[in-house]
Amino acid sequence: MSSVKFMRLSEGLFISSKLGVNELKKYNINKIISFDNIPENFKTEFEHVKYEIDNDENMIPCFLEFFNEVEKAKQTKKGLIVNFTTETITYCSAIVMSYFMKKANAKYDLVLSKIGRICPAIKIENEDIIQQLNSLVKKKTVTNKKSQVKENPETENKTDNKTENLIENEKQKEVKNKKLQLSCRKCRFVLVSGDNILIHEPGSGQASFSWRKRDQNINKNGNSNICNVYFIERAEWMEGLDDENIVSGKINCPKCKSKLGSYNWSGMQCSCGNWYSPAFIIQKKSVDETRI
Repeated sequence: MSSVKFMRLSEGLFISSKLGVNELKKYNINKIISFDNIPENFKTEFEHVKYEIDNDENMIPCFLEFFNEVEKAKQTKKGLIVNFTTETITYCSAIVMSYFMKKANAKYDLVLSKIGRICPAIKIENEDIIQQLNSLVKKKTVTNKKSQVKENPETENKTDNKTENLIENEKQKEVKNKKLQLSCRKCRFVLVSGDNILIHEPGSGQASFSWRKRDQNINKNGNSNICNVYFIERAEWMEGLDDENIVSGKINCPKCKSKLGSYNWSGMQCSCGNWYSPAFIIQKKSVDETRI
């Protein structure tokens, strides 16, 4: 097993085979997650979450809990670290992989090719656990609304006035809350829409960046929290993502090839200060917005 000391995987997320009080404080880490016990002196200064695995090695509950833990850490600007040993490297690798797979909605092999380059110690040889990981990836389905109506004619005939009013209210809500759609500004190719656009609350602005990374052109006082990019889910039309040797790169329009944005599997920071990991971003200036 490789020895890893405070490897940063993304903003607020670390992995290590060794623990040190000074290092944990240096990186603002307040929570340790592991599958075994840690020295007692760490429990007095840091929160420790120990995951348990049943005899069937069902890790889905761990995957979901860990995802929420990482998201909470990012929101509170506090770090968490996954501490592994020789005996627990498979389980620890699995929860780390589960976060990035769920966040990017990408299969195991693709995510491992990216994250494995950042931290070679991450390794899973248990096929059952890999299958559980791949079950986190959502399958996109198309719903045929016409066929649904045909399958339920009796329900439609029995609709009373109260139900009709409810349906009408729902329709009005749908009109009011039309989904956002982004198209390439140059060729009008529809890129992404609806839930595939990740909406986030603005962060604390340029004050979230180190001084050297601040954009003084946005706001000289360093407090602007304006978002100039869209964070989106990984799309099938994006090129180069299946290349195991590439961790970051450009996102171009699949039709006219004009540059739209960029991606980074270890994460990127919005101009408002918020982080996404992994990150797929499109510049607002490169797209047109419509409501559908």
